[in-house]
Amino acid sequence: MSDELNRQERGQIQHVPRVGPPITSTSLRWSTMRKVAVVGCGGSGKSHVARELGRILDAPVTHLDAAFYDDRWNALPIDKFTDVQRELVAQPRWMIDGNYNSTLQVRLEACDTVVLMDVSTVAALYGISPGRSGTGPATRATECTTASTGA
Repeated sequence: MSDELNRQERGQIQHVPRVGPPITSTSLRWSTMRKVAVVGCGGSGKSHVARELGRILDAPVTHLDAAFYDDRWNALPIDKFTDVQRELVAQPRWMIDGNYNSTLQVRLEACDTVVLMDVSTVAALYGISPGRSGTGPATRATECTTASTGA
């Protein structure tokens, strides 16, 4: 038991066994999840979970970092950022990942599902560590640019 706790604290446990069949697009096809807010600390896997849910549920995914920052990482004024989110949540289906507590109420009032990524500090630090391929601001900016241009 103590070995498992130590491995979990070090972020080495990647998969928690679940009860029941695996989640697939077929098993979630008739899901009531249409508007999903994914929240959690940096490095917790919000973007990954949002992408996977978006793929499974065939819903567009928005990473709030892409909405908040321009190509040079300049922040949007908060009133414009709030307006952007109001436009996003007015859509019939969406997956939005990100924290931004100042505008969290916009998403929470509109969503039908909240996914809270509650991971250990060690796992979150691993999630934001340099050198991990496929993570970090540069990758997210590329993903979001690709998604917004349709490329």
